[in-house]
Amino acid sequence: MTEAELSAKQEQLAADRTKLEREKLEFEQKKLQRLTISISAVAVVVSLLQVGVAFLQSRLATAQTVEKFIPHLQKQETRDAALLTMAAFTDQNFVTQLG
Repeated sequence: MTEAELSAKQEQLAADRTKLEREKLEFEQKKLQRLTISISAVAVVVSLLQVGVAFLQSRLATAQTVEKFIPHLQKQETRDAALLTMAAFTDQNFVTQLG
């Protein structure tokens, strides 16, 4: 091999090395992007589940409030007072429906 051929081979190897390093960097960036997207999707799902749990806890609190007021709601004399008191703890529409 002549020196010109060796020089051409070295240049080709350097170009190939640069190309491979660039492809490796692009691959790592895409892998990081996929990981970020996956983590974001999990975060969204967890947030939605938290909203669902909060809604269910609110419904449970309403049911527990009604349960505590049942004896007062059954008596005609204390029914209005119980409804007024419940209005502070529960949804107004719900209290209206009970009335």
